[in-house]
Amino acid sequence: MRGFDLSLVALAAAALCWLSSALRLNVNMEAFLVGLAFPSEGRVSRLLVSKTNFVLSSFVLPLYVAHVCLSLRQTTDDIEAAGLTRDDGFRAYVMELPFPWWKVFFVTVMGTLGKLTGCAAAGLLRSLGILEALALGMLLNVKGYFHLYCAQAAFDAGIITDKSFMAIIFMVALNVAVTPMVGMGIASWARRSVQWRLMGLQHHDPSTELRLVVGLHGPQDVPTLSYIMEALRWGGGAGGGGELAVYAVDMVQMTDQTAAAIVKGGGFDGVTVVDEEVSEMRKLIGEALDAYQVECGDGAKVKVRRLLALSSFPDMHSDMCICAEDAMAALVLLPFHKAQRADGSMEPGHHGFRVVNQKVLQLAPCSVGVVVDRGLGGTHASVVSTSSQSQQSQTQQTQTAAVVVVFIGGADDREALTLASLMSKHPGVRLTALRVVQNATAQARARARTSLFESKGSRPGGGGGMMGAPASSALGQEEAQMEVDDKFFAEFYRKHVAGSKQPGAAVAAIGYLEKHVADGAELVAVLRGMQADYRLFIVGRGRDRSSVLTEGLDEWAECLELGPVGDILASSDFSTTASVLIVQQYDAKKHYKVIDEEFMPL
Repeated sequence: MRGFDLSLVALAAAALCWLSSALRLNVNMEAFLVGLAFPSEGRVSRLLVSKTNFVLSSFVLPLYVAHVCLSLRQTTDDIEAAGLTRDDGFRAYVMELPFPWWKVFFVTVMGTLGKLTGCAAAGLLRSLGILEALALGMLLNVKGYFHLYCAQAAFDAGIITDKSFMAIIFMVALNVAVTPMVGMGIASWARRSVQWRLMGLQHHDPSTELRLVVGLHGPQDVPTLSYIMEALRWGGGAGGGGELAVYAVDMVQMTDQTAAAIVKGGGFDGVTVVDEEVSEMRKLIGEALDAYQVECGDGAKVKVRRLLALSSFPDMHSDMCICAEDAMAALVLLPFHKAQRADGSMEPGHHGFRVVNQKVLQLAPCSVGVVVDRGLGGTHASVVSTSSQSQQSQTQQTQTAAVVVVFIGGADDREALTLASLMSKHPGVRLTALRVVQNATAQARARARTSLFESKGSRPGGGGGMMGAPASSALGQEEAQMEVDDKFFAEFYRKHVAGSKQPGAAVAAIGYLEKHVADGAELVAVLRGMQADYRLFIVGRGRDRSSVLTEGLDEWAECLELGPVGDILASSDFSTTASVLIVQQYDAKKHYKVIDEEFMPL
């Protein structure tokens, strides 16, 4: 801030203070007029607010509290009890007087209960959880500066006595000392209860609000991600979809240039990057998100909160994971680190964003989706218009986007199937479920592999004992996984495929394809044969998948974090028009140190 600008600000403040004194106004009117004269936005206002808050919090308010507590007060009650007049009375420190503690208890209980009741009632009316509403009330209960001011003003006016004044002082002190500990207890209790829940789409209640954390590298990522967000929103509620809360995180690398452009703003702890390139990028992202909310035509059901992850690439994943945990999100959506060139091929991309995606996939407290964009955002306008027209019963001639979900088996594929079932309820999405199963050749290979494991486990000497237990355990887990997959897909087929074909169904019919393949080569051939028919492929990452259909594909994978099937779909020699969404289901086992899955608390 230049010296001339600072001089003008000081001169304006002095003139307003003089005007208030000349008009014999209250001293608080001076501060009100000074604050009213300056705009709430802009670099000058942000600088003044940050500097003023620092001075007030560090120096002025502690001195004010000390002045109030240590000031001399005339003991009106004792003067009247002694039969003296006010002029004959004595002055003493209020802290040295005999004090009735029942007043402190009464004032503290009444004040705390009033705040907690008001905050809890308002929070419940706004569909806030009871624990969150209580925690908010406790946090608001900490602020005691206004109580001190009101108590001193009431005492000076003769409304309350010295003892009542000190009761309010003690109430503020007790609240400041006790409230943080109570608030931390409520927060830890709520956090423990959240950890006992499976955070993912498969375990999400469609009737409740769907919370997403969306990472953004730039404005070019908004159309495709908003397309997926809007399609997922229709999976909840009835008719026009459920409520959606989006935490849009701008992922900005911390460099020497951005570090030099950081200024405090938006509050005492807020920061703003004034670098022109970063500011322009965030402005374009904000405009795109605002346009998405306006096009949806239902702002009450779509809430977008902007966040900034400003850190180095090795540490940026922690910002995303903390945001997902605090927001209790069901899904984190991240853009692929590679972008599509004009000729349709994929550029090498930024290695830093790839590291972020790898660490988020490893440490995220919920399910994760990585989006490979190949122009899917171009259908966003038609899909949103389809939403608006469907709400007006005018969907006869709307454009739909063809989406296919590939199901081979495993927890990640089940999560992908759940995500696809939510998207299928959108009138602008035409979903096809592709189940890939083993043909006779693949089944023979699977039986041979099983026999090999069993023979190694039962062989006496070196093959048995310690080596036989892991082999038998792996076979048991694979058989249990296949049984879970069969039950889950059968339920999906009954509810969504067969149910959508019934007369009077609320959603469009979901297509179903079944392909019998022998190995990975035939699987790749099947996927290549479908690349021209669909705009979006949804696949699972396949961490826990042990299938003969994907054996050997990892050896040729360029991006192992996408899984064998996702890497093939994201490669440059696949399609130039089909986008890909790779889904990983939240793995609760990594948050619990147990020796076996049987001891899992979930």
